[in-house]
Amino acid sequence: MKKAIYAVLLLLVLGGGVVLTNYILLARPVNSKINADPRNKGVELSAHYRYYMLPSALVLNLTNISGDHSQLDVFRTVLQASEVLKNKSFNEVILAFKGTNKFKIKGDYFKELGETYNSQNPLYTVRTFPENVLNLDGASPYEKLQGGAFGVFAGGMDQFSDLSKKWYGEDFASGDN
Repeated sequence: MKKAIYAVLLLLVLGGGVVLTNYILLARPVNSKINADPRNKGVELSAHYRYYMLPSALVLNLTNISGDHSQLDVFRTVLQASEVLKNKSFNEVILAFKGTNKFKIKGDYFKELGETYNSQNPLYTVRTFPENVLNLDGASPYEKLQGGAFGVFAGGMDQFSDLSKKWYGEDFASGDN
């Protein structure tokens, strides 16, 4: 009986350590950055290691969006998370909605987003983000656009809108929020 009690206590301590590590290293800094910007009120984005134990993969889980936020408002929280975590290295960053993984990006690209957050033209970042997104199986859902400036810009914005819809918009619009 004592062994069973010790085993349960050990599991509780280890589980608490895993949760605390995720909170200290990821959730707290991301939440602090997002909550410091009043424009983000109503957008909830959580951060944790994949399965809470694999530090090679970060999960950005969009858990709530109030109805008055745009796709750009949601994306700003992703960029702010990248900025605050720019000194950490991940192989991949998973974009999830309410616990369901939807897409991923390469860790190097996420790091680049964080490093250029304060210097890169935000419209360029929005336009080019979809071409850096991968399906969970590693396939690219969006092509790199080429051609004239107006066509590339318009196509990039269409891709961004489609990505947002597939990431969280369909579930959000259906009332599953």
